[in-house]
Amino acid sequence: MSSSNGRPRLRDLGLGVGIIPPGRWNAITDVPGLKVGQVTLIRGKGKLRPGHGPVRCGVTAIVPAPGDLFASKLAAGVHIMNGYGKSVGLMQIAETGRLETPILLTGTLNVWRVADALIDWILERNPRIYSVSPTVLECSPHWADDVAGRHVGRREVFEALRRAKSGPVEEGNVGGGTGLSSFGLKSGIGTSSRKLPERGGGWTVGTLVQANAGSIQYLSVGGLPFGREMVRSGRALPTHTALTAEECRRGAANLEAPDAGSLICVVATDAPLSARQLTRLARRAALGLGRAGLASGHASGDIVLAVSTAERFRHVEKRGVISRREVPDARLADLFNAANESAEEAYLNAALRAETLEGVGGARREALPMDLLKRYLKERKL
Repeated sequence: MSSSNGRPRLRDLGLGVGIIPPGRWNAITDVPGLKVGQVTLIRGKGKLRPGHGPVRCGVTAIVPAPGDLFASKLAAGVHIMNGYGKSVGLMQIAETGRLETPILLTGTLNVWRVADALIDWILERNPRIYSVSPTVLECSPHWADDVAGRHVGRREVFEALRRAKSGPVEEGNVGGGTGLSSFGLKSGIGTSSRKLPERGGGWTVGTLVQANAGSIQYLSVGGLPFGREMVRSGRALPTHTALTAEECRRGAANLEAPDAGSLICVVATDAPLSARQLTRLARRAALGLGRAGLASGHASGDIVLAVSTAERFRHVEKRGVISRREVPDARLADLFNAANESAEEAYLNAALRAETLEGVGGARREALPMDLLKRYLKERKL
């Protein structure tokens, strides 16, 4: 389904990733019971006025399952490709294998305001809680946004959670992806899903990416080295530490620092997986991100969080022995492939769906050039 802004998704171009079919919406919301809500803030322009603007930020809320997640938790696993990030809640998830709040995605310095607001939201629903670990992950919109102004707070978080719904998910310049860029181009939020056949368990794997990283020379669209074509045609300069000062000057408007940026990937499934298996699933999603062009440089906070909605875990278990359903390891291959494929496609949708945006001081990130891409595909009879 094409975006409301008219820019296509990968499959609108006749391309796909892998061999497993997508779910109905080709979105993370194909996982039964999972909902997504987003709030986008765009106001002001021109020079930076700390505390005032320009504002190009937002928040994306992923509510993986209905009900009280604190009282009835979900299994989760984390894979940190590169830890240059300011996320909240990952340490407890890695230690316990449990997710106990919705997952919120936002901009770097908004993390603690968003986490505080999420705690308020949880306490309104369960005032007896005395300890809770909010899950908030981030990417930096520093070129576009008054980051120090920290414009995302309680009102935006509550609204994003209120808006959370199933069905199609907005992509591109929305929510936590509003001021982000990848490959030296505008990027943002992207999503995709895979639906296994009944003989493979019939499970769904859905992925949502908040993309703010990637090297243009490695950009691969539907398995094709389109990034190299952009460099060859002069539409982009390679992101490389060996660029000369003159090359940097000429390409400043379209150049992404090789070590900057981050990428957050959330993988959800209705397959009954343990925390150990979900960590393995998260690692396979990272393979798909790399295939699309993620380089994960020094200052890139690249994290995959995987969650299963199949089983719930009480905050305090009173039984001596806990027994839960779990997919045998020997049957994980299809789920691994689904995470791999959906992560790659979600990452590409984040770039394809994003629109050109002007940020602080007139800095711009151009949308991925659809004219060049379509000509490139036509020449290859695709």
